[in-house]
Amino acid sequence: MKKLKFQQQFNLNYSLNCGQTFNWTNQDDCWYGVIKNDVYCLKQDDNVIYIDSTDSDCINTMKKYFRYQDNYELIISCISLDPFIQTAIQNFSGLRLIRQDPWECTLSYLCASNTNISNIRKMLDNLSKKFGNRLTFHDKQFFTIPSPSTLSNAYLSDLIKCKVGYRAKYIKRSAVFIDQNSYIFDELKIMNLINARKKLSDSCEMFGVGPKIADCILLFSHDMLDSFPIDTRILQTIKQYYRYLLDPEMYKIQNDKSTLTSYQYEYLSKIMIDYFGPYAGYAQEFLYCQYGLSDKFTR
Repeated sequence: MKKLKFQQQFNLNYSLNCGQTFNWTNQDDCWYGVIKNDVYCLKQDDNVIYIDSTDSDCINTMKKYFRYQDNYELIISCISLDPFIQTAIQNFSGLRLIRQDPWECTLSYLCASNTNISNIRKMLDNLSKKFGNRLTFHDKQFFTIPSPSTLSNAYLSDLIKCKVGYRAKYIKRSAVFIDQNSYIFDELKIMNLINARKKLSDSCEMFGVGPKIADCILLFSHDMLDSFPIDTRILQTIKQYYRYLLDPEMYKIQNDKSTLTSYQYEYLSKIMIDYFGPYAGYAQEFLYCQYGLSDKFTR
């Protein structure tokens, strides 16, 4: 078992269980997950992560995955701008953003449309068991995330059997597009946030990828830390705690069950990015946890 010591704050539980990644499970006081073709078993003691894995280079993999090089103290100081987020940072101290594989992240957030974390995990698990490769580790069975090539050749009926519902057609079409245009993820990395979001959400082939899903993909797998995804929970947070930042007319037209238009989404996103700055994505994740997930953590 190898050790990775974080020099700045890090909380494994918060980082893996806060709704940014869905491919980890807690078993026997360890976090088990699959990244590409390797299995990882993680435990934390103070600021040290103990790693057992099939990956011979697991230390470097985990450094990249958990954004080891981020200046966490600087980020926290930059986003600690008001009492609400200061409380969130205190309650979820050590929460870090994760740098995921772009395709895994894309597939995860295609499954995430209009559902909860538990269902997202079930859908990914079903897809992996049906179409992924079986791995054995610690006498347990794990499955890789199926590749775009595999899912592009899957029958729609088989995807539906994985209980992904209406998302099956989006998964199929997106897999075909990515399989035929694998360079797109490299292209996104050299774009700014606005252009990258537009390319993802406006691409007619990437059915199901609207601005929110695009922002999630860019934040959690493309190092765009200024991305600020806005879902229902974040929208309610903005309305309740950051109403003073909004134009009165923009606030008035919203209600609890409304769906944001593209203009409204872009307006709110710009407001929050302007407020929190280049690390707005970190702020978003703290706000997400504080508003809706506090009761799911035991500290």
